[in-house]
This record gives sequence, C-alpha cells and structure tokens, in this order.
Amino acid sequence: GGARARARAGDGAGAGAGAGAGAGRGPAARAGALARGRAGAGARGPVRPEAAAGGVEEAGSGEGGGLGKLAVSMNVAKAIMGAGGFAIPWAFAKGGLALTPAIMASAMAVSLFTLQAMLQAKNEAVTRGWGVANSYADIARATMGPLGGRVVDVMTVFTCFGICASYMVFMAATLADVVSMSQIRLVAYLTPVMMSLSWLRDLSYVSVTSALGNVSVYSGMAFVAFVALQRMGAAATSPLAAFPAGIAWAHPAAAFSIFGSVAYLFFIHFTLPEIESSMREKLRGSFVGSVATAFLGTFTISSIFGIIGALGFGAGVSSVVVTELAASPAATTVKVLLVLNLLFTFPVVGRAAFTTLEREMCKVSGVAQSDDLNGPAVLAMRSAFVALAAFCAVSIPSFGRLLGLVGGVCCSALTIFFPPLMLLRVDSRLRREGAGGIVGAPYKAALYLTVMFGLGVMGLSVLES
Repeated sequence: GGARARARAGDGAGAGAGAGAGAGRGPAARAGALARGRAGAGARGPVRPEAAAGGVEEAGSGEGGGLGKLAVSMNVAKAIMGAGGFAIPWAFAKGGLALTPAIMASAMAVSLFTLQAMLQAKNEAVTRGWGVANSYADIARATMGPLGGRVVDVMTVFTCFGICASYMVFMAATLADVVSMSQIRLVAYLTPVMMSLSWLRDLSYVSVTSALGNVSVYSGMAFVAFVALQRMGAAATSPLAAFPAGIAWAHPAAAFSIFGSVAYLFFIHFTLPEIESSMREKLRGSFVGSVATAFLGTFTISSIFGIIGALGFGAGVSSVVVTELAASPAATTVKVLLVLNLLFTFPVVGRAAFTTLEREMCKVSGVAQSDDLNGPAVLAMRSAFVALAAFCAVSIPSFGRLLGLVGGVCCSALTIFFPPLMLLRVDSRLRREGAGGIVGAPYKAALYLTVMFGLGVMGLSVLES
C-alpha cells in the first residue's frame, strides 16, 4: 500500500511528462514516482501533494506556495503506510520483539543517511548544470550518466513488478477466507481483472480511491490490533508475563529473511525527490528533518502494531495478518475494503513500469511518443506484465517472503546502493574537472561501506527469501 503513495509522487513531479497520469498519491505512489522521472513523460502517480497534504498548502515553486514541513511529513507518511504494514506482526513474530524494531531503526537510520547523500549529489549536479533533477531517475542520469539512468529504469520495472505480484498475493490471501476458495484459484480470477485495469491510460478513473485507501489501511490496522488485544486479554496467562510459544525477544537466524519486509517501509527514496520539489523553497533545507519526523511517527505506530499482533496471534501469525480475523461482518468489510483499495491502486503502481517499457518500445518502433505506438502491442505488453506477476504470485504465495524480496533487493538497491554512488560519482567528476572534491576521506569511506552493505543486503535477501 505504501507503494501507492510513492507512485503518486512520481507522477506529480515529472515536469513535461506527457503521459498524463493524473492519479493521486497513496500506497501505490512509490512505483509511480519512479516512472515519471524516467520517462520524462509523467509516469508516476503516488501521492499528489495537494491530496497528501489534505489541502494544507498548494504545491508551488515560489516562497509563498508549496508544502510546509507538516505537509511534507504527511506526504512521506502516506508513502510509507499501506498493505505492507499488515506483514509487520509476522515480521515481529519471526524476528523477535526486540530484534525486529532494532532492524527497523537501523533501516531508518541508513535511509536518512543515504537520503542526505542523494540530495547533496542532486544539488551539486543541478548547480553545475549537469541536468534536471525533479525525480529519482533524473538524479541518476544527472549524477551517474545515461548508463546510471538506464540501470535505474530496469530496477524500477522490477520494483513495480514485485509490488504488483505482492498485491496479488495479498488480495488472494485476504479473499480466501471470505469466499472459501484457494489462493491459487483467486489469483487466476484476479488476473483478467487486473489486466483490464492495466489497460487504463487515464488514471483519473482510479484516483478517487485515495481516500478509500487511507480509510481501509488505518481502519484495518486498528481492527486487527483490537482483535489481538482481545485475544491477549482472554489468554489464561498474560502474553506480557509469558510470551506465547515461539515468540522471543530475538531470533537472529531470521534477521535477513524479515529485513526486506520491515525495511520496505523506509526505503522510499524514489518518491522523495518529487515531494522535495513540492516543498516551499525556503524550507527545503529542512526536508530531511521532515522526512525523519514522518519516519519516527510511522516507526512508533508500526512497532506497537507489530508487538500487539505478534503477542495476540502468536508465532504462527500469517504474513497477511487480516487473515487471522474470525468471520464477522466487520472483518469481512475490512478485508473487502483492503482488496478494493489494492485493486484500484494497481494501475498507479504499474504505470511507472508501463511508461518505461513503452518508452523502449518507442525507440524500437521509431515513433516519438507512446500514443503513436500500435495499440494492440501496448495492450499485449501490459497484459503480459500482469500475467508474469500472477505467475510470480503463484510461485511465491507468501506475502511476507515476496515483500522481503522486493524490499530486500529492489528497494535496497534504490535506497542503499545507488544514492552513495551518486555522490561518489559527482565527487569523482568534480575532481577530474579540477573543481575540487566535495567528499572528505571519512565521509567517502562511509559511502563506500554503505554501498557494500547494500550489496550484501541484496544478496542475503535473495538467499534467505
């Protein structure tokens, strides 16, 4: 769900983007933001500044317009919270009540460190006139050259693909109890529906689900926590006095298998450049502080939710915790709302990948824009994307494992690996041009260590998942 907001961010930031993805921001936003900058043609659609800010201020570039600090924090929080939050109790049960929040805190600290590096690289590149930097992909091209932009494009497609497959697993697992049907069969039924939604080119038809998404996510988490607390109260022995079997303070062996699931919350760099560009210009120096505020708030909420869920449902809690809810009208309503939210968020998430792939199709076909492409060919590409996502959802039917792969590999690459490289490349170029470096030896060592850490996390996430 957090992906939706990210996706939106990308849409709003892509100046000159002609794709016209006017979707608002929300869970899907993460993926949307990426597309936008890449295509140079509006691919993203996460959280629109105006929607995310709740009308606090209108986005603008002047000192009188743009988002304030609180509005930016709200935007970032919207980009974080989503369907991925329902895997948190599973992560806490599997990793431990102390180890899991420690991993979350570490991911949050690393994310803020690399965000600072990325913004420093961006500001230097823009000042030197090396290119525009309104989106993550723009920054990659301006700091790492065309090859860097191409690699980010590829990673974006894989990120969107992984998120879409995760959505299918979440929806099928959530509906399985409601309709008494197997998860695999539900994936088969959901696939043609999602194919049809993937054909949408005007996302205004689904942007109205932004409010529904916020309501469904937060009401769902509140209801799950309420049920978990009831179960804790009904237990013969308080879970706080004696943990349920299998629950412990730490399960070190599970650290890397859950890393992606919890780090995913804070690895949202590809949506942040567009949020920053919507911030009031004179306040942009405090952007990292506003992001940190949002991170701390969501860290606190997620930790409380994870502990309550793990203690209430026990070590066997599902990676889609809503499936633990006993049949009732309220539980069914929550599940259906969450499924509808993700279903209509999917076109926003997928747009980043579709825009990138269509741009490549334009190059091969020799046409100027995606509107000039052969219609059936575009529909076939989008349908194939959904079909492959469905195959992945059936092959890896665990929401937690799939989320771990997406977060541990794709999101780690975009958050841990690339941002330090951006600043290192900028520093190297400045030194070659005789302008002097901007990175001292200790800082440079920290950046290289972060790059190596990112590679390690990506590799271990694949092995553990």
